[in-house]
Amino acid sequence: MLGNMMNNQLLISGVIEHAEKYHSDAEIVSRTVEGPIHRYTYSDAAKRSRKLANALVNLGLKERQGKARQGKATQGKARQ
Repeated sequence: MLGNMMNNQLLISGVIEHAEKYHSDAEIVSRTVEGPIHRYTYSDAAKRSRKLANALVNLGLKERQGKARQGKATQGKARQ
């Protein structure tokens, strides 16, 4: 038994993509700091997250930068 239940990593981007594909018209309902209720769909959330990701890449953030840092942090903890 290998102990792997998933073939892919569990990433936020995957969760958002799944929600967009299978629940695109479902509403996300939240309350803003000012008090009113804010509503938008999973499709809207996916579009906004892609827009943010593209903006970060255009600012120079590399796609795998966070993963490299995470690996270094994990290695440091294992040595302690």
